[in-house]
Amino acid sequence: MNKEFPRVLSLLRKERGLSQKAVASELGVSQALMSHYEKGVREPGLDFLCKVAAFYGVSTDYLLGLSSERRPGEVLPDVHKEAENSLRGRSLSAALGKNLTLSAVNVLFGLMEQERFREFAGCAQQYLGFGLYKVFRLLTKADPEHLQGLFSLPEITFLEAGNAAQQLCELELKLLSAKLAKEKAVTPHFDYESIRAGYPRDSAAFFNVVKRAEDQIRSI
Repeated sequence: MNKEFPRVLSLLRKERGLSQKAVASELGVSQALMSHYEKGVREPGLDFLCKVAAFYGVSTDYLLGLSSERRPGEVLPDVHKEAENSLRGRSLSAALGKNLTLSAVNVLFGLMEQERFREFAGCAQQYLGFGLYKVFRLLTKADPEHLQGLFSLPEITFLEAGNAAQQLCELELKLLSAKLAKEKAVTPHFDYESIRAGYPRDSAAFFNVVKRAEDQIRSI
């Protein structure tokens, strides 16, 4: 049984603000059966899958968790094209990774531009900064001739205290998130359509990064 379909089916309905009864009626099934589909108790047939895809305007691959792009043909043309154009002898993987990451970060921090997210955005920047520092430091270790004086922290401090600092920053993000959740009356609703409309150039890359992260975490 596909594990992603129930979650996506429920997500799409809630994004539209529709009841199970209303969606079930539109798709020609009972509310009880719709509930079973959303809970993963029952697995739908191909005909129902196609009806759902048409109803929400998404691809069947997206419904099954096989693609991060909701609509058929909604790939990452800009990201891939820019990576290929900027390659010029460099690694395609590095060029594509750079463009994906820059686009994803642009969306992420764009969502935190309002004043009430000031603390959260600051902590998020610090969290990502720790990650960048750690990756760069590990990268330099691959070069035995790198400048020894490039870093002031000794190796043991980098390994242990670096991880601790990032974990403390993540804890702070969790606390700030809980604080913002209590202010839901003034917090904007983040959903696929609003992000896609607000960031038409970068949203596909952003959702690609999110989906890839989930897939990699799930595989552990």
